[in-house]
Amino acid sequence: MTEQDTKNTSRDHVRAAIHWDKIVTIISVVNPLVAIPQIVKLWQDREAAGVSTLFLLLIFLVQAGFSLHGYFLRDRFLTVSNGAAALMTVVVIASVQLVR
Repeated sequence: MTEQDTKNTSRDHVRAAIHWDKIVTIISVVNPLVAIPQIVKLWQDREAAGVSTLFLLLIFLVQAGFSLHGYFLRDRFLTVSNGAAALMTVVVIASVQLVR
């Protein structure tokens, strides 16, 4: 067994031990939902002070980039989760613009 095989085997063992696939599934569901409190606050308070549009645009670019990365890797969780998160970020950006 080569050193690389040993590393892969121990990595796979850790992955199974911590139930990584279940963790990734949970993260994939939670990822797009994290924008909901911001959207609700914007629409309830009708106040966008303190919300950085530049930050939101950068977050959108990261999320869209990871969504494309998932697409090219054929990783459905990564593609859908980050695509949905990017969409939610667009909703936040649009809400900020409408409230201002």
